[in-house]
Amino acid sequence: MKEKQIEENIREQMLALESQMKRLQKWRGTGYFAVPCEEKNHAWGNASMRITLVNNTQCVVVSSTCKACGIKKHDTYHFEHTSQDDEWSDFREGGEEE
Repeated sequence: MKEKQIEENIREQMLALESQMKRLQKWRGTGYFAVPCEEKNHAWGNASMRITLVNNTQCVVVSSTCKACGIKKHDTYHFEHTSQDDEWSDFREGGEEE
């Protein structure tokens, strides 16, 4: 029984190392620097944007990746609803009447 457990542990370690090697190869293929850029020297690019809810408040999250070192950043912008205008109210039921 103990032999089976040892064998299973070795197999799990081997799979974990194989996964780590694949990740290393993928990282090498990116061409990213081995040392991250200094905080103010990132070359931000590959930006994406998504709208989401944070604490029941709609916000926009902009994600960017440094083209030199691969570090990702996520900037979250919260919006406060302040007003709403309906420029088409005269065409709606109960709107302005002629």
